[in-house]
Amino acid sequence: MSSNLPLVYFNGIVKFNFSIFGTGYQRILPLPNGYLVRGSYGNKIEIWDIERRIIKRNLPSSYSYPYILGLLSNGDLVAGYKTNSVIQIWYLKVANSESVKRTFHTYEICRCLTVLKNDDLAIGQSGNGFDIIIRSSQKGNLNGSGSKKQVLK
Repeated sequence: MSSNLPLVYFNGIVKFNFSIFGTGYQRILPLPNGYLVRGSYGNKIEIWDIERRIIKRNLPSSYSYPYILGLLSNGDLVAGYKTNSVIQIWYLKVANSESVKRTFHTYEICRCLTVLKNDDLAIGQSGNGFDIIIRSSQKGNLNGSGSKKQVLK
């Protein structure tokens, strides 16, 4: 199959290149204010001011490997921790130890996430035989789930 679209090649010019201390940073998410959220293999989430190339804030957790990130309509950060099967909702408008608004213990290993228009969390996960589950971002309860078997019926 051929395409009439022109090919675009990267010319090697990089706008920013700032050092990452440590290893294993896996997820990044842009914030509306231009900052960048970064999650790691460890238990850290960092908020970066990429223009100034500095960490503005650390969000430490007792849970490890913040593997999925998302934003609720009110600006709260959703972080899913792969190792512990936990979802935390972080209140980004305050910068103190009370930043965690809610913690949900789940039974799923979260692989990917998107925040739906109603702020429910659509989570692609492994375990329990489900491919996609829908959880409330307010209470953490299941609002729906589905598997390939259900779709193919």
